[in-house]
Amino acid sequence: MTNEKALLDQIRKKHLAPLIGTSIALITILLAIIFAAASRGGSNLFEIIIGIFLVVLLFGSGVFIELYQFLNPQKDIFFRKYGKPSEAVKLVNEALSEQKLYSDEKIVITENYIFAPNKYETLVKISDILLAFESYNEDGKKEYAAIDIIDTWGIEQLFKYKIEDISNVREAISVIRENFPSIKVASDKNAFLYAQSRIKKLPEN
Repeated sequence: MTNEKALLDQIRKKHLAPLIGTSIALITILLAIIFAAASRGGSNLFEIIIGIFLVVLLFGSGVFIELYQFLNPQKDIFFRKYGKPSEAVKLVNEALSEQKLYSDEKIVITENYIFAPNKYETLVKISDILLAFESYNEDGKKEYAAIDIIDTWGIEQLFKYKIEDISNVREAISVIRENFPSIKVASDKNAFLYAQSRIKKLPEN
């Protein structure tokens, strides 16, 4: 079982890495501009100011968004989908109490929910899933396999696996196919058109 504080802390933690990354990028680029200006003896001051302004505009907005989400985890998209924290945590605890149809280190599938173990902000209702399929991509230069899910709001969620664990991906996909006929297990053009035609607007906070 979990509680509101633990759930909010998980949401906050989700935004910490992007906050640090965007902050480092902003500081690094600003320092590069300042050092370049200093080495040129402060010439072309107007161009330097414009450069700093553009960098702050581009990267500063990203820092602000992630900082806002970090400080206000209750505004996260998870709660737009499943209600305020007191309501969402009830869903999480219900999911944790349900019998598992399938589970491994990356995913848990119950009768009514799918989520990553100990990452409750990943929870999605089975009834809200439109598509599920296996996919492949690269994280940097490292290839990975994933269970790719698209929900009724058009939000894509990946449950990533090492490429050598593809058998787990296929087993989980098989469980979804066999147990949930409402979920379309496909990734072709027709499947995406099917999902697109059923996407609904995300509720406001």
